[in-house]
Parts: sequence; C-alpha cells; structure tokens
Amino acid sequence: MDVLLKSLKWIKGSDLVTGDLRIHRGKIQKIGSSLIAKKKERTISFDNYYLYPGLINGHDHLEMNLYPQIGSPPYQNYTQWAKDVYKPNESPVQEVESIPLKYRLLWGGIKNLISGVTTVIHHNPWHSMLGRADFPVKVLKKYRWAHSLAFDKKISQNFSSRSALPFIIHAAEGIDALAHGEIRQLDEMGVLKKNTVLIHAVGLSKNDVRLIQDTHASVVWCPSSNLFMFGQTADVLELKKGVKIGLGSDSTMTGAPSLLDEMRVAVKTGQVSPHEVFNMVTVAAARIFNIPIRGIEEGEEADLVIVPISKVNYHDNLLAQQAQQLTAVFVKGKFLYGDTALGAELNPKLYRWQFGKSIKGIAFDLAALKRNILRKTNIRHLQGNLLWQIVWGD
Repeated sequence: MDVLLKSLKWIKGSDLVTGDLRIHRGKIQKIGSSLIAKKKERTISFDNYYLYPGLINGHDHLEMNLYPQIGSPPYQNYTQWAKDVYKPNESPVQEVESIPLKYRLLWGGIKNLISGVTTVIHHNPWHSMLGRADFPVKVLKKYRWAHSLAFDKKISQNFSSRSALPFIIHAAEGIDALAHGEIRQLDEMGVLKKNTVLIHAVGLSKNDVRLIQDTHASVVWCPSSNLFMFGQTADVLELKKGVKIGLGSDSTMTGAPSLLDEMRVAVKTGQVSPHEVFNMVTVAAARIFNIPIRGIEEGEEADLVIVPISKVNYHDNLLAQQAQQLTAVFVKGKFLYGDTALGAELNPKLYRWQFGKSIKGIAFDLAALKRNILRKTNIRHLQGNLLWQIVWGD
C-alpha cells in the first residue's frame, strides 16, 4: 500500500523541519512540502506529531521476556547470578521453559515493536522464525557471537576476523576480579578487535577503557540490568570518549520491560543526555552492527515511529512516551502498531487491543498468543513480569 504522511515534524541535522513523506514499496520514496496525493494513495495528515526513525535495540534475549526479574542481588559477577537462578526443575524456570520457543520469541518481538523498536540484536542462537516476513520486528542475522568467557569454550572459533561481521559477547559483567580481568583476556585471545561488541562492560579499569578505545571495539550498555544485578553500571562518561556505545534492554530476567524504559534509566544515571541516548539507539547502533542507518531520508526503508508532541524538545519528547502512547510504528513501510483509527486506514488486518485505558491496533493476534502461553503455564508464574503487567494488566 502506498501511503502519504503529511505535516510531520522531525530533526534533520540540527534543524526541526516539517514535511511530507511518501512511502512506496516499503521505502521512503519522496520527502517534501505540500506533496500531492496520487491516485489510490492513502493520505494521513498529522498535526502536532513528531516523526522518529525506528529504534535499534542493541541487546535482547528475545525468548527470555516472559520471565520476571529473578535472583537475589547484589552479585559480584554474572556467574554468581546464573548459578543462583538457573534451576530448571523449579519455578519460574520450569514453567517458562515449558512454553514453546516460537511463542516466547514472538512475545519478545511484540515487546520491542510496542516500544518503537524496528530492529533487534538477538544474543542467542538464530531461529528460523526470526527471519519470517511476519515477525514483528527485523532481527539482525549477519553476526557471530559467544555467550561469555565463563560459559563458552569456543570463543576463538566463533570469532570472525571479517571486520564487517560483528562479534557479540557478554564481557566484564560484574564488579569483582573475574569481571575486571575479562577485557584483557579477550585481547590476549586475539578477539578484541574493531568488530567486537562488548555487552555490559561494567567492570573496567582505566587500562581496559584505553584498550577498548585503541582496538576500536564497541560497547552495548544495559544500565537497568547492571543496576539490578550489581548496584552499579558501566562508566559511560569515560567510555564515550572515543568508544561507540549502543543501548540494549536485555531481557526481563534482569532488565527493563522495554527499550523506552531503558532509555529513561540511562538518562537517570546522569551519564548521558536525551540526545546522546537517542543516538545510541539509532546512528551509533547502526554503525556498531554494520547495518544501514535508517534515517528519515529518501531511499531508506520506512522504519518509522510517530508520537504526539507533549514536550517541545524532540529528544525529551521521545523519552516521555509510554508504549500505549505511540501513534504509529512502521516496519519496512507496514503499519504494525498504533492508533486504531490510523490503523483502519493503513492496515485493515489489525487486531484491536485494550492497552490500559487506550485501545490500540496491532498486526498480531495477542489474545491467541496469550492463550497459547497460558496452555503451558499458570498465570501466577507471569504476574511478576513487568511487561506482562503492562500489556495485560494482570
């Protein structure tokens, strides 16, 4: 479906502009002012709305987002947390893991879509479902990964020397000697390179920071997960002096229920401004993972988010949004989530969804997904999950 979006406002360079966008075959075909609608083109006029590029979640474990936050923090490092919580024959692990993987992955995709994310970096084995055309968001496929130094014995084999292929690994996730030694270990193994993406990077010495800077490795920051597990997070004030930094929500086992929440946590640490955190989930993330920068430009895929203006500042306004406030989320030019009135114009196959006090439209049968999830587990095992509470209110 061809769509003309009129009178939207967004930032171009350092200027706030107002204009129209024509979406054709999943891409932004034309940007201009006073564009004239073509025959059979759906035209939607906006007044007092900001337009943003789709967000990039730099770190998620998509199938782990039905968990509540679990564990008894604080911990000294990630191995302590893992040994404490991984009890496959006890609740809630037993119940959540009994839910078929396809439903858990779909729930993780929904989590991201409703917070304006259009691309996710999944840190776990690839599953064919993630590449389906009807999956809620785009999932990066071209990368190599290892879990961590403690839990992966094939790090060197998994690493790719191809600079265009990101190598993702949890590293320095903790505050003790084990965490503090991991950056040096990775360097000694020859896997700390330009394409290395370090997840968390909490336990860093000044020498570690210099080593990351010198090797041009990147970091994905997950502050809510770090604060939950360790009571502190990465020294981003120091890291951002020459290191590319993305932002990730992690899973609900330790992290925030959405990337929007994670962005707010990041700003509350006092280490980044709203503008900087916006860059972490757009341009910086695209550069880290070697994917096209989905800006608001002609020829780019139409991965777009539209929200009402409640704050004058463009970046503050995005941080003020809750999932139920998003007006529209387009993935590859398709309207997948947003206001029902808009959805009726752009996607007649949307399902209506009571989201708190709001009724939204979404391109997925959430009621059926809920039934499939609850066939395998009792609702009491999900009630501690903040995302479940946000979506269902129970």
